[in-house]
Amino acid sequence: MAEVLNSVVDAIGGTPLVRLDRLTAQAGVKGGIIAKLEYLNPGFSKKDRAALGIIDEAERSGAIKPGKRWSSLPPETWARASRSSVRSGATPSSP
Repeated sequence: MAEVLNSVVDAIGGTPLVRLDRLTAQAGVKGGIIAKLEYLNPGFSKKDRAALGIIDEAERSGAIKPGKRWSSLPPETWARASRSSVRSGATPSSP
């Protein structure tokens, strides 16, 4: 039976790996091929771990509060926010 997790966050970083033995045998390849099934991550992408790291850091720095609802900037504000950061000299690690 599959492990039951307490939160979708607990699934991040547990990307399944599958050995492709039939493919290597059919191709006559020595050694092995292992496929990482990123599409089985909670966000269907390899970006889940990066996003979790960003959120954890934002919580540690106090930029966001754990448990509070928040959303990303709408696309039309990305360029404006980016230009503002460049003008102010802000970097992703600066407060």
